[in-house]
Amino acid sequence: MKEKLALVVTFIFKEIHKRNSYFSSRSRKYEIIKIFLGIFLFMVYFQGQNAFADSKIEKHVVIINPFTQDYPGSQLYIKGIKSTLEKNSEFKFSYSYEYMDLARHSNDEGYLEDISKYLKSKYLKDKPDFIITAVSLDSFFSKYGDNIFSSVPIILDWDKESIPTTPMPPNYSIISQLSEVDENIQLILKTKPNTKKIYMVIGSSIDKRTISKSISDIKNKYSNQVEFDLLNNLSYEDMIEIVKSAEDDSAILYFQWYSDVNGKSFIPTEVVKTICQEAVVPVYGVSAQYLGSGVIGGYVGNQELVGQTAGDVVMDILNGKKSSDDQVIHAKSRVYTFDWRQLKYWKIEEDKLPSDSVILYKDRSVWELYKGYIIGIFVLLILEALLIFVLLINRRRRRRAEAELVQANSSLEAMTEKLICIDKMKDEFLVNTSHELQTPLNGIINISEGLAEGKYGNVNREQKEELEVIFSVSRRLSLLIRDIIDFENIKRDEIQLNLKAIDIKSASKVVVEVLRHLIESNNIEILINIPEKLSLVLADETRLLQILYNLIDNGIKFTEKGTITLSAEENEEFVKVSIEDTGIGISKEKQQELFNAFTQVETKNSIQYGGSGLGLYISQQLLERMKGQIFLERSEPQKGTCFSFLLPKATGEPVNRIEKSEVKPEKIYNIIKTGNKLAKNFKILAVDDEPTNLRVLKSILDSEEYEVLTASSGIEAIEIIRNQKDIDLVLMDVMMQGISGYEACRKIREQYSLHELPLLILTVRNTPDDIAIGFDAGANDFITKPFVAKELRARVSNLLQMKKSVQESLKNEMAFLQSQIKPHFLYNAMSTIMSLCYTDGARAGELLAYLSEYLQKSFNIDNTDTTVSLENELELTKAYTEIEKARFGERLAVEYYIDDGLRKQRILPLIIQPLVENSIRHGLMKRKSGGTVKVTVKKGVDGIKISVEDNGIGIENTQAILNNRDSLKRQKGGVGISNIKGRLMKYYGTELHMYSKINEGTHVCFTLHAQDISHIGKSNNN
Repeated sequence: MKEKLALVVTFIFKEIHKRNSYFSSRSRKYEIIKIFLGIFLFMVYFQGQNAFADSKIEKHVVIINPFTQDYPGSQLYIKGIKSTLEKNSEFKFSYSYEYMDLARHSNDEGYLEDISKYLKSKYLKDKPDFIITAVSLDSFFSKYGDNIFSSVPIILDWDKESIPTTPMPPNYSIISQLSEVDENIQLILKTKPNTKKIYMVIGSSIDKRTISKSISDIKNKYSNQVEFDLLNNLSYEDMIEIVKSAEDDSAILYFQWYSDVNGKSFIPTEVVKTICQEAVVPVYGVSAQYLGSGVIGGYVGNQELVGQTAGDVVMDILNGKKSSDDQVIHAKSRVYTFDWRQLKYWKIEEDKLPSDSVILYKDRSVWELYKGYIIGIFVLLILEALLIFVLLINRRRRRRAEAELVQANSSLEAMTEKLICIDKMKDEFLVNTSHELQTPLNGIINISEGLAEGKYGNVNREQKEELEVIFSVSRRLSLLIRDIIDFENIKRDEIQLNLKAIDIKSASKVVVEVLRHLIESNNIEILINIPEKLSLVLADETRLLQILYNLIDNGIKFTEKGTITLSAEENEEFVKVSIEDTGIGISKEKQQELFNAFTQVETKNSIQYGGSGLGLYISQQLLERMKGQIFLERSEPQKGTCFSFLLPKATGEPVNRIEKSEVKPEKIYNIIKTGNKLAKNFKILAVDDEPTNLRVLKSILDSEEYEVLTASSGIEAIEIIRNQKDIDLVLMDVMMQGISGYEACRKIREQYSLHELPLLILTVRNTPDDIAIGFDAGANDFITKPFVAKELRARVSNLLQMKKSVQESLKNEMAFLQSQIKPHFLYNAMSTIMSLCYTDGARAGELLAYLSEYLQKSFNIDNTDTTVSLENELELTKAYTEIEKARFGERLAVEYYIDDGLRKQRILPLIIQPLVENSIRHGLMKRKSGGTVKVTVKKGVDGIKISVEDNGIGIENTQAILNNRDSLKRQKGGVGISNIKGRLMKYYGTELHMYSKINEGTHVCFTLHAQDISHIGKSNNN
């Protein structure tokens, strides 16, 4: 601030010096003295304010919240604390904020212990002056508080139904909030006397424990008046269904909903919005942040008031007003608050509400709403009246002259308006017609190209020449339409640019490759002499390619024989790009009009080649919008022409590394043809509500490699896919009658994954938003209409090859797993069975059955089936262990602890049996006494927990085994630990954990999260 004031003073001195004659009089000198005196006083005041602020004693406050930042109550609580503390004039407060996630981890002791360690290490050296906690953290601080923040004053928002009965440490202050249950029940019965049943929405989290005693007391108190239905131990979906089907004479009281019985977390404010939308009965709430979501209101808690109470406790401690015995502070945190709109909707009279109720969202009178506007308009009318009065004085003087002027201009204005109207109609007709011509023209280009290539039979030389003429003329017409659309967009200033750092050389290579493919003459050579380390330019990538295309194409057009050279140089600000040809040149008369719209060089070549005369004009307009410019460097008739343009330099890495994919168009076409021959009998479904478009798609793709089916709507396409399981690819138009292509894509994705049934979106729009919507709907790729046949074939081939590669990968992985049966295991098993044949025939038969089951389940994994049932995996494990138990006798014991409700759950194959085999072979059988293997599968809070534990010899280096560097060769030749670890991470994104102690045993475990299991399903058997 001091520096800014110094600059202001300096500026005033300079201005005075410039205007010395103006300040020469005495009165103006007094004005100067007044200005400097004001500046001086302001600087003194500002300096005093800074000195006062620096003299304040600083205190550090840590605010710990039990829930994540998206919980509104946390922010209100913080707002209340800060509003109180920042009112004082003696202390300066700094704040730190910590957020926990008790909505999901309230019962996870490991999580709570980790949080306590984190807080202790963070504030070990820089201890805060105060700790303030929000509601629900009482249990955490009762257990860990003294260890983390010993002797630091802790203000604890108590989360129990009564104050603590045992003495708390002297550094604790407890804020006790009033109960809200009884008051809200009374309120419901008073405002809705006919209520027979009240649904209490609580959720399956710590909130249930917080108000459990209050609810129990309420049930006893009002048992003769109303029935209570507690919605807590339910899934979110079941709770919503109950709310939707609530009886007419019932009401809903919403407390909180952080998580459901499945452990899934929710945002309470979003849940209450859904309940209010679905419920057919009134909804009451207990928190201020729910107002405005559709709840009527109630005796609601406001965390901002509780925060203010916490701030008051801090100030009392600092000022010495709080005694050590005064540990419990009762906060008035609840007031009757209602939504006026909901009161009207549910026909609740305001006289039924408590006298001290606060009513929000009430309609205000016109005067209250628009008081400022009305006063402003009134003042404006007065000013306008005064202005009109002044204008009327001059009206007579001007009236005669105006009449004469109007009479003279009336005919001219009428003609001008008519011309403007006609010009607008012309522009609209031109744009609309151009857009309408794009689709049929694209069909002509693609069909004629296919015929010229001999797609429908051999053609003779004359026919091929005529087809190439059709293709060439259609292409020129397409370029003309593109230029017209760009011209109109420039006139309307509707050109959208996305400026990025672009590599000029890369962009030039792409344009040159395309134009080389289109040059019919062999007498023209295109050279690129652009330095490798040329600076990047700041430009729109698409528009820069268009400018290069226009300039190089012009050089080709007017050069019958010779070279076209691209060069570039740079200075401190700009990069200059030049395109020089050895063509016919441009006459001096025409050089002045080159950059005007619809201007062409009238030569034999231009008439023969055609064109719109818009290329240079559009290039100029685009470059000006990118802060560049274009100009004619030089031109001489019969010697050649050189155009140059400037673009500003940019910093950073180029975004268009186009040279990395430098493949000539003819090579691309050969790759496509070769790739298609590798994938015989692919079946493609084309979906479009325009028959012409379907015919074009069928013409481009129908061949020996592809069978093309068609559908005229999204619904028809879904039905075809449902009935025919062998569809390999879907081409989906976006704009269709009935359901859109996006909707149809989403419905297809409900049954098929991205690699099971690839989907290519066909769209006329390619903005980032449109592309993002297509991918979000489940598309693998998109192509913009009008498209080029070769590009469509390339994208189709890539998607089909991708699908084929994924299927082969799945088959190879299943084949690998099936091939891992150890020969020595079969030999040992057969030897054991043979020995029992002489002593215990029944047992030998039983083991033969187990061996048969083991082999059957090992080889009966469908190689396109990525999962098996948990029951199948356990049966395979049991068959293996029974054979090993017969071999090793009492040295081996196997114990199973399985949650029966999980047996139908599908998991990856061979992720339990190999772990059991490793424990037996390398953990237990290495010691003479043997041991026990425990297999545990149970449902936890986060998902399915699977563990294999043994009491064998243990492992010295578990990390080496996990990293496939096992010195014991435990993984050699089989489905080892690292393989299982890799598959778990690939399919579930979960880690494999191994804990071991020498001579005590080994414990291997992992968790399959519920949301991850749902993504792994059976592949489509095409």
